Amino acid sequence: MDFEKLLENVSERPTLKNCSALLSKAKGYDEIRSLFDFASKLRDENTGRTLKLDSFIYPVKKCVMEKYCIYCSNYVEKFRLEPLSSEEFCKAVEYIRDCGMKRVTLEGGYNPDNSKIPEFIRMARETGLEVALDIYPISENELEVFKSLGVSEAYASLEIAEEKLFKHFKPEESLEERIKLAKEICRQKMGLSSTLLLGLPGVRDEVCIKGILMLREFDCLRHLTISGFNPVFGTPLEGPNPASPIA
Repeated sequence: MDFEKLLENVSERPTLKNCSALLSKAKGYDEIRSLFDFASKLRDENTGRTLKLDSFIYPVKKCVMEKYCIYCSNYVEKFRLEPLSSEEFCKAVEYIRDCGMKRVTLEGGYNPDNSKIPEFIRMARETGLEVALDIYPISENELEVFKSLGVSEAYASLEIAEEKLFKHFKPEESLEERIKLAKEICRQKMGLSSTLLLGLPGVRDEVCIKGILMLREFDCLRHLTISGFNPVFGTPLEGPNPASPIA
C-alpha cells in the first residue's frame, strides 16, 4: 500500500497496524512532510494554532519508593529534592501568576501521604490559577476532595503502555493502576491528563502508538504530553543517547 493511501486509512480508522505501517514508511523527506502536514491539519481543526504557556511546581511531596523508577532522577540520592515548604510554594504560584500563566500542575513523587496537597491547592487557587495534579497514588475519596477544592484536571500517566515494560522501568507501580485511575478521573467528571514516553531503550514505537489509541477511548482526555527520554547520570539508563525530536 502506498504512503498516501496509508495516510488516508489512518485518518479514517487509526489502528495499531495502520499507524505502525504509516510510521515505518515515513522515511524520506516527502513522506515526512506529508505526515507533518497531516498532523498540522488535525491540530488546527481540533485545538487551533494558539500556543498556551503551562507551568508546574515540583516536588510537592517526596517520593518514598523502595525501588525507584530506573530512569528517574530520584534513583540517584544526590538528585533527590525535599518537598517545597508552604512559603516556597506560595512564592512559586505568585511568580507563575505574575508571569501571566493561567495553569499550574502540582507534581510530586510516589507517596501515599497527600496531607499537604489541600493547602497547596487552596494557595494556588487563591492566586487565580487553574490547578492540575500529577501525584500518585490518589484514592477515590481524595479525588472528590481535590475536585471540591477546585482542581480541574488530574494526571494518570500511562508512560509505557505495555504492562511488562512498565514494570521493568517502574518496578513498584503498575499500568493497570494508572488505567484504573484514569477511569476514576473520568467517572468523577474531571479532566484527564496523561504522559507517554518515547525513546526508552528497548521500547518500540508501537508501544507509544498503543498508548495514544488507548487514551483516545477516554472522552475526558484534555492534555497528552509525549515526552522524549533523557538519560540521567547515575541511573541504570545513563548510557543511551537522548530521544531525538526527529528520528
